[in-house]
Amino acid sequence: MVLWNWFLDANGLLYRKDGSKRLADNALVALTLLIAESKAAEKDTLCKVVVNLISRQNL
Repeated sequence: MVLWNWFLDANGLLYRKDGSKRLADNALVALTLLIAESKAAEKDTLCKVVVNLISRQNL
């Protein structure tokens, strides 16, 4: 989960400009588990889908 949090933070997706969280803690855990439990071939695709959903919804 630490790498996923780092990835989101490094890409400006973990927090909004005002410093508030974009995702609730339980949603972040659920997404982390979804990606961790996915097949290796699907991980990149899932990461891209999640990042696109987070960035588009919270502009």
